[in-house]
Amino acid sequence: MRQSIRDAVLTSVLFASAHGVGLAASNPPPEITAVSILTPTINVATAPGQPKLRVNFKAGPAGLASIGYVFHSAKTDQYFSVYNSFGEAPRSGRLYLRSTYTGGPGNITGLTSYSIPGTWTLLSMNACDWASQCVSYSDTTLGKIVTNPNITVVNHGKPDITAPTVTGATFLTKSVSRSSDSPFIRIAVQTSDDLSGIAYGLAFISKDSGPSYQLQGRASAPWGNSSLGLYLEVNRDTPTGKYTVVGLKVFDVPGNTYFVSDAAQIKALFAGRNTMEVVS
Repeated sequence: MRQSIRDAVLTSVLFASAHGVGLAASNPPPEITAVSILTPTINVATAPGQPKLRVNFKAGPAGLASIGYVFHSAKTDQYFSVYNSFGEAPRSGRLYLRSTYTGGPGNITGLTSYSIPGTWTLLSMNACDWASQCVSYSDTTLGKIVTNPNITVVNHGKPDITAPTVTGATFLTKSVSRSSDSPFIRIAVQTSDDLSGIAYGLAFISKDSGPSYQLQGRASAPWGNSSLGLYLEVNRDTPTGKYTVVGLKVFDVPGNTYFVSDAAQIKALFAGRNTMEVVS
């Protein structure tokens, strides 16, 4: 099952979590005042192979901490997210931003040699200051600051437009003690991808009438068919009790996404054993 691009991006790829930041009482918050994309056409085979943005901003006394942004393809659910941090805490000015170019398929935070050609659009941006204030821009608010949100991607190679598949999953830890020397919840996911390879995955577990948690795992190198390990460390504050898998995502290198949240499908993937227990 493919996940919609808006769901994938707006629920999973905003950047405030990199600072643990949210709204705070400091005033004024940072502001992005104007954005121009300086690279209207990008060939992924030619370095730097990534969109370059000119961003005008201003921030309060705390200074600017970070700017993040997301591009997505108009044809598929492919997207990439870029995060920039600023330890010098600038107060105002102009920044030139570009994601890192790897020259190959391993770049999961930018365009890759497997990215689909055609129109890509700047979907959202956000800015945070060092006083834990963030502002986000999308849709109408983004349209007010961006001259033209579109880029044209050229790829004369072999783009990957097919989402990964998942054939099964297993809890490797049926029970985890909070006091254990290795208090990790572990899931193995059987994955397959026919071209670019698996990049990373997420699993979501929930306790009845309680909190939800996210397991994650990243491939050390992209692979086509293998077992992807997902992990979550519990601690003394993690509530004890039974947890159930309520969602699973697997991403390939250019961002094609397998996503399942249907309870019956998840139970089938886990062969009926999609629960585990956290104990004291």
